[in-house]
Amino acid sequence: MTEETAVMKALKNEQARLETMKIINKIREMGGEKTILTLAGYMLTATPERDNPKPAA
Repeated sequence: MTEETAVMKALKNEQARLETMKIINKIREMGGEKTILTLAGYMLTATPERDNPKPAA
């Protein structure tokens, strides 16, 4: 791996880390662990929309 490629990879990883931290902080603002468990419950019980997906609101 060239030095330039390694630097670009490190920058992409840092960008992904920062974006993840933003999401985590938003979830904390919304209620933390309780919000995470609620969202997980919704995902586990959701039915797939395979044939006719609805556009995001």
